[in-house]
Amino acid sequence: MILVLLAVFSSGLAFASGGTAPDAVNFVTGARAAGMGGAAVAAVDDVTALQWNPAGLLRPPGWSASLSHLSWVAGISYSYLGVSASLPPLFRAVSGFTEDEGIPISAGASIQRLDYGTIESTRGLSRAVDASDWGVNAGIAAGLTGALSAGAVVKGWVHSLDDSSVGEGAVDLGGTYEAMPGTLRLGAVVQNVGYAGKMAGHRPPLPIALKGGAAWTFRAVTEPMPIEGAPPSWNPAVRVTVAGDVTAYQKGEPVDVGMGLEAELNGILLGRVGYLRAVKDTGDGAGLGFGLGLRVFGMRLDYAFVSVGDLGRGQFATLSWESGPRGGPRKPAATPSSAAPVKASSAQAAPVPDPDREYADASALYAAGDYAGTREKLEPMLATTPAHWQGWQLLGNARFGLGDRAGALEAYAKSLELNPDNGELKKWMESLTGSSR
Repeated sequence: MILVLLAVFSSGLAFASGGTAPDAVNFVTGARAAGMGGAAVAAVDDVTALQWNPAGLLRPPGWSASLSHLSWVAGISYSYLGVSASLPPLFRAVSGFTEDEGIPISAGASIQRLDYGTIESTRGLSRAVDASDWGVNAGIAAGLTGALSAGAVVKGWVHSLDDSSVGEGAVDLGGTYEAMPGTLRLGAVVQNVGYAGKMAGHRPPLPIALKGGAAWTFRAVTEPMPIEGAPPSWNPAVRVTVAGDVTAYQKGEPVDVGMGLEAELNGILLGRVGYLRAVKDTGDGAGLGFGLGLRVFGMRLDYAFVSVGDLGRGQFATLSWESGPRGGPRKPAATPSSAAPVKASSAQAAPVPDPDREYADASALYAAGDYAGTREKLEPMLATTPAHWQGWQLLGNARFGLGDRAGALEAYAKSLELNPDNGELKKWMESLTGSSR
């Protein structure tokens, strides 16, 4: 009777579990992912990467934490608490990395609880029982190159039903590839490779899955030209992320897809919409998800509403925290072969910041609309690394956003001096100088 009652939840949990239900090991985690139709293999950007793709652990900067709660159909609830941190660089002097930088490493851990509540007998033939699942994840991720990252997660779960319980353990392996840095990211993950114990003489197979995903981010609004001599004005900066996941294989389930879109306004307000085909048979509107987000002072509050058709709806809420500026995985620093040797001094020299990391941080500030912060980050970096043509171009954009046209043209000119084949920048400079005549 109890097993029959649990089976009733299968269709209702399909969205939450990515296809297999009841399936705590695959439960959708985080309001951001839920609002984007569960398309998170490549798009995940917080510690919920322990559930989606462990390679994504490199994306949260410094220390980060995430607390998530889901109120699902039939009184079912799911809670998740995770933390992650960037570790000191390891494996120094590896090819492609400087002595100071090393390979970027991040690690994280989480604890989850899936509560099915009290299951009543429909005919009164047996007493009511309680059912719940507890899980613990621990994972690590490393940046193998400037574009390629890999990670692994070890997972353990205990499933309790009345006075019985069973444990299981599994491993997830994942990777991400920055096909176009800051624009196109690809991801793949193999989930739930492990062993499950027996309950009532039955050993259900783990829901082994192979998933792939892509996330494309672009700037949707071109900033208007500021009026020369006027004080800086607020301009809308809209970034859009389009994400899609394909479950190429999951034991006992058909091939499935999830799609989502996120729009971010000046790095503060976020709106999301998504669709997961897995629950299309549960009624009209099933599979549609909507979400909102607010990011301030390193905190992000996300909410998502998901329709499960005739079965009802699910509501997700997530509170996340990050300790540093968002900039993505660190890149290996390029060391010019023609660089002149540096003479040793009696006094220990101060460490020189990695220009690629500084540029990545400045890019994140610029994407968030913080032009003053972008300028403050780039000017000291370019003083020590004057051959960084991308840095000069970004500095020009930041100065232009602050209304400093002359300073922008000066920075653009230096960028073109270093990279004269930048046709788009030439056209932009011609439009600026032509408008001043």
